[in-house]
Amino acid sequence: MATPISSPRPTRLGRIPRSPNRAPGASRLAVAPRKRTRPFLAVGAVLVLAGAGAFAVAYSHLGGRTSVIELRSAVTAGQVISLSDLRSAQVAADSSVPLIPVSDASKVIGHRAGVSLPAGTLLSAADLGSGSIPAAGQALVALEVKPGSYPSQLAAGATVAVAPVTASGQSGTSIEVASLPTATVLSVAAAANSSGDVEVSLQAVQSAAGQIAAIPADGAELIVLSAGGQ
Repeated sequence: MATPISSPRPTRLGRIPRSPNRAPGASRLAVAPRKRTRPFLAVGAVLVLAGAGAFAVAYSHLGGRTSVIELRSAVTAGQVISLSDLRSAQVAADSSVPLIPVSDASKVIGHRAGVSLPAGTLLSAADLGSGSIPAAGQALVALEVKPGSYPSQLAAGATVAVAPVTASGQSGTSIEVASLPTATVLSVAAAANSSGDVEVSLQAVQSAAGQIAAIPADGAELIVLSAGGQ
């Protein structure tokens, strides 16, 4: 028996036959790929980040906070400032005092304090020494001085006259103060021997520094001529 051949169903005029692979309800119009939208998304992300950065900068200048350098521990005039002496502190960004920002820490570490400063001081450029130490034509000399051979007012910045004493602790002869070598005290610290002695760092003209250095250890007495700043 022969199999009848079915004729294709006629289509309406103007209609496009449905593709057998197209899902029902699918659009007949070709859709452009969406890959071209990715650059626009990237540009938008950059603009968002730039706007956020601009806001942060504006906020820091309009009543925000900024990090500056604060002394963790007290320093004396002429003392070399180290990293362990410092910490950061937050202050108003529009502060009228020209404080040193944390980003400029390299301008502080390894430099000498111009004056004695207590812990908690917010540092400014005026707090740092303006010249090199020792100054031209001068020299540094260190002394270890016994209790009773220096006044309690001895502090960094003081001008002192240095007199030799005998082994018994008494001045050998009457000496005119005007004839003694003088020096400026850079720092005063307790000696490591726990005997009550203090270690004093002095700056003096080279001739006076030579006279002071010739005094035997523990054989000096300091006479304060003018007090230093605290």
